[in-house]
Order: sequence, then structure tokens, then C-alpha cells
Amino acid sequence: MPRITPRYSPNPITRSPHGRRSLAAASLAVTAAFLLASCADSTDISIQTNPGWSIEEASVSVSICPQDSSDRLESAVLRGAHFGLEVECVASLSEIPDDYQIRYLTGDIDFYPLPPGYEFTLVQMAPDTSTSPSHTSDDSKLETVLIVDDHEWRFDGAPEPGAAYMVAAKADPEITLHVTDAGVQQTMDLNSGERTESVTALYEGDLTSILTDSFEGEVSGSNSRWNASYGYYIQFDASRDVWDSEAEEWVSDLDKALLTVTYLWPDTSGGDVSWDLDPESALTVSADGDSLSPTRVDREDTSFDWGDAEWIDAYFEVDGTALEFEIAFEIDGTLTVNEDNSTMRISEGKETVTFDLDFS
Repeated sequence: MPRITPRYSPNPITRSPHGRRSLAAASLAVTAAFLLASCADSTDISIQTNPGWSIEEASVSVSICPQDSSDRLESAVLRGAHFGLEVECVASLSEIPDDYQIRYLTGDIDFYPLPPGYEFTLVQMAPDTSTSPSHTSDDSKLETVLIVDDHEWRFDGAPEPGAAYMVAAKADPEITLHVTDAGVQQTMDLNSGERTESVTALYEGDLTSILTDSFEGEVSGSNSRWNASYGYYIQFDASRDVWDSEAEEWVSDLDKALLTVTYLWPDTSGGDVSWDLDPESALTVSADGDSLSPTRVDREDTSFDWGDAEWIDAYFEVDGTALEFEIAFEIDGTLTVNEDNSTMRISEGKETVTFDLDFS
């Protein structure tokens, strides 16, 4: 049973810790006198509440608002790197209808009507939701503020599934939910269920990794003395994200995302034939036909049984709504025969290899 906290009480009650909400109905504190029914076998309590009366957050395992109620919101979702929630019901009621399962929140209590101009405002998170963090749930990085008119609930972490809140407030109040995740605040207007501040890419397409098909080829050329060739293999791993788990920081602005393209390129300077292709300049990434410039490129040497190679990570800042991209890798350049350093332009195998990325 949840705790009921009076705004004006001669005997204030200490607020319970977040996540612990249990109190018997007989011990509920209220702002005005209550009347007990005279029947010995009745447990109902009728209370007269004043404006400002509220119930602290309580976890309710069922939906308080009826399935067909207009107070139920559709797709009222907030999501961050470390939290995911869905607001199921927002109701302002002058009287509590019988088909609202309010007793799961208040216990066996009947409420007298509020003064004119005031209503009971109820907010409940969905008891069951598929909305999840984009990365890992972590309450230590979260702060939440729920505001109904001039009443605020503030706590660390994010609301739990089924969490419910109730307050006696002015009729038709402004209701907003703010969740701050690692310094980035997202806001929802609960009167409409619309996000007014959000990390765009978290609600557009998927934040995932795409491994392209592999491509094998061979380039060759000749001069007056030599015929030379070089075989190669290439494959790209692309990801679209907003949170860097290693650096533990947001990677871009609220309306942007970071596209990372990773690939391995062999060291072509060894052996009998060298190839002067620069894999960094050979790579082109575009969106809607417009070429993108990388914000940075990281290159790391590595070794395998078959020889040396280089991991290349190219980073591109993209619009949070952009979901489709094209990778193009241009196969061109000059071959060198290391025995005498004679060179030749590639004449066979010169082409541009393309791969499509779709994060929708």
C-alpha cells in the first residue's frame, strides 16, 4: 500500500526511500479529518482531501485506467542510454469512476469531492512495456522530475514499470515529465504524450551494427618488364549510435547521431608487389546522395599470421533521422614491383565497390 503525504499536516510523515512504498490503509495520514464507517466488518475509509494532497510514487502491477479510457496514452515513450519507460495513463478526475482500479493505489478509501476548480490528477507508467534502454539500465546516471501544476516529485533513477502518482491539483493542470540521463534531459508533455525535448536518433530506426557483405577482388597491371597483380578482401562493420560506452558520454547533439564505419585493410607494402592505395581516402560515405566528411579517422596497426594490417575507424556525424547510407570504396592506384621499384597503373580490376546500409 502506498504512503499518502499531506501538504499541511500537524504530524508530518518522513518520505520513504525510492522503491519502498508499503503502508497499511489504517495508518494513512491525511490533511483533514476522516470518517470511519460504523459497521465493525467494514474497512472502507472516507476522507476529505484538500488541494495539495498527494500520494508518493507507488508501484502498481495492474493498469489503473480502463482499457478503453481516453485517458490512456498511445506510444508515450521516453528512452535514453540508461532507461526506457512508457507513460500509460494520465487522468484528471473530479470524482474517481468505479471502473478505475484506484484501490490498487489508495487502498480501501472513498474520496469526498474536492473544492470547485480542483481535480485528482493521476499519472501511471505502463506496468508492462517493451521500451528498454539503448545500452544498459543504470539508475545512478538518472534524475527524474514529474510536475503536476505546482506539485513536484523528484528522485534519482527513472520511474519503475507501473509506478503511479496522484495529487489533488487545479483542474486541467500542466503535466510534464523530465528525465535527465548522464546530463542530457529529455522532456514529455503528459497532456499530449508528445516529447518536447529528446535524443532524436533513439526514436528513429534502430541503433545497431550492420556487417556488410564481403568482397574479394584482384587488381593487376603491367609495364615493359613486369606483369603484376594483387588480391584483396574487404568488409565493413557500420554502427549508428548516440552513446559511447567506453568514454561514457554522449557522442553528439540531441538531433544528431554518430555513424562509425570500421574495416580492416592489409599492409600492401610488403611482398613482391606493393599497392599505393590509401584506404582512408578510398572510402566515401553518403546520405541521400550527399557525400559526408568524417569528423575523425582512427588507424591502428595489427598483425596476423598472414601478415600485417590496419584497423580503420571512420566517424561521421549524421542527422538523427537519417537511416540509409551508402559506402563506396574506390579500387584504383599504382602497383610497384619491389625488386626494381618499377611502377605501373592498375589496368584490370579498377572499380568502385558499393554497399548499402539501412538502419530502419
